[in-house]
Amino acid sequence: MAVWAIGDVHGCRELLEGLWEEISPGPGDTVVLLGDLIDRGPDPAGVLWFVRERARTGRVVALRGNHEDLCLRWHRARSEADRGLWMANAGYTTLESYGFAPGDPAAELPAEDLAFLQAMPLWHREEGVVFVHAGLRPGVPLEEQDPEDLLWIRDEFYRHPEAFRERIVFGHTPFRRVLRNGPLVGIDTGAVYGGCLTAYEPFEERVVQVGAEDGGRFAW
Repeated sequence: MAVWAIGDVHGCRELLEGLWEEISPGPGDTVVLLGDLIDRGPDPAGVLWFVRERARTGRVVALRGNHEDLCLRWHRARSEADRGLWMANAGYTTLESYGFAPGDPAAELPAEDLAFLQAMPLWHREEGVVFVHAGLRPGVPLEEQDPEDLLWIRDEFYRHPEAFRERIVFGHTPFRRVLRNGPLVGIDTGAVYGGCLTAYEPFEERVVQVGAEDGGRFAW
């Protein structure tokens, strides 16, 4: 039974479908998506549909990323400040994928997709491996972490591997290659920026990637 983590998809539905085909999760496998399914890429609506459909028939854990959180903040408050922050982080691409103009006052995600985003957990632990979108604040127990850190932290986390004992698999910060820094494994490899979409199996140390700049497909 494999446990696959998938890095930031950012609306790249074709890459996600190709990667899913490559890892071919079976009935006993688990797939953990590390957040940021939406924004920036060409088809956030299609990505949410694809993940929801796979969650109906398999064990799929979709974590909340900072982009999902920005989307939810705006849908809750409808304030100009929240809207501006989401749009500044490419939220307009998500609205456009649903057929809305970014300035349309009636624009909102369908109820089913909003409910799916609202149900996303901030972290997941599987047999001693922690999966999280951005990372953890050193010195703070997992259960006491600030949600803002789980969604947004960068250098203060991944530059301090000595502070952690459990393996932590994270996304959020894009690297050209998978980052392996002690127990920390960063698998956002910039798919939406022309890099790869990465899947990582921590128990057998397997990495599968699709969508390299040359269109290649490879695994090691």
